[in-house]
Amino acid sequence: MIRFEQVTKVYDRRSRPALQDVTVEFERGQFVFLVGASGSGKSTFIRLMLREERASAGAVYVAGRNVARLPGWRVPRLRRSIGVVFQDFRLLPNKTVFANVAFAMQVLGKGRGQIRQTVPQVLRTVGLDGKERRLPHELSGGEQQRVAIARAIVNRPDILLADEPTGNLDPETSLGIMAVLDQINENGTTVVMATHDHDIVNQMRRRVVELREGRIVRDEQAGQYRTAPVPPADDWAATAGETVQTSTDTGTGASADTDTDTDAGIRAVPPGPVRAGTARTGTARTGTEEGRR
Repeated sequence: MIRFEQVTKVYDRRSRPALQDVTVEFERGQFVFLVGASGSGKSTFIRLMLREERASAGAVYVAGRNVARLPGWRVPRLRRSIGVVFQDFRLLPNKTVFANVAFAMQVLGKGRGQIRQTVPQVLRTVGLDGKERRLPHELSGGEQQRVAIARAIVNRPDILLADEPTGNLDPETSLGIMAVLDQINENGTTVVMATHDHDIVNQMRRRVVELREGRIVRDEQAGQYRTAPVPPADDWAATAGETVQTSTDTGTGASADTDTDTDAGIRAVPPGPVRAGTARTGTARTGTEEGRR
């Protein structure tokens, strides 16, 4: 369903890559947590799947398509197969709950009859039955996030990407949101969720992929939110010296995943596809130029 093949993303040649030689595969119907510190590469990972960014090296495949090779007119079609939920809800403040969800169908040209039938069904799925006429400011934070989820799934996407969807919510409300996402996944939608929430990851025990400084350092089925071990500084020094290769398609903007944390070393999976249940690790290598940055 989703495959990264030796993907590197560079925003600025003067900074370390946001993603470095990432190879991983998510199968249809999986629920995957992307975990890691701020700046580890989670947001870049999601943007590459949406073709909001292009990889500097390697290839990203979504539903069997190399997204970087899609012509511009086909990118909207790709995004129609992907629902996205953000931390900040992004609701239309002057429209009702019903209208917010219906808007996602209207932009695809769906008819009024289909909208009237589908929107109430989706609102029931996320636990908002009876609140169709409420405005966003009349809802709690958890209810607003449920509206955002309803809008993301109303067109029945194959994939749901959730970028810190519980980041602004209290623990009890967060558990309710996770129950909704779990139900969506049980209905067959592939869910990829970036999060810092230790409790949620530990409770749900789904596949966990951990990023550190742009590299995958852990990939476990039924994993927990814990930090993969960092090798001693001597191990890092012994393996330094291999330059990270990237293509010339790098862009010049500052990376949203730039991290000021400087670990002594990084544990990374070796090249090759990583599938559910694997936890292969090896010592990452980087170039001397990178080491001077």
